[in-house]
Amino acid sequence: MKPEEKTLSGGKPVYDSGQLFRGTTEIAIHHDGAFYRLKITRQGKLILNK
Repeated sequence: MKPEEKTLSGGKPVYDSGQLFRGTTEIAIHHDGAFYRLKITRQGKLILNK
């Protein structure tokens, strides 16, 4: 997965949600030994749960 050419202030890469979700509404993120769920709601908002 490559970051878009766009960056936020400080040079942080920007990822399009379509790149992350690839047609699904929920993905898992493994961080520091724990799993998190990132979901797109029916209203199109993002929710992160541990």
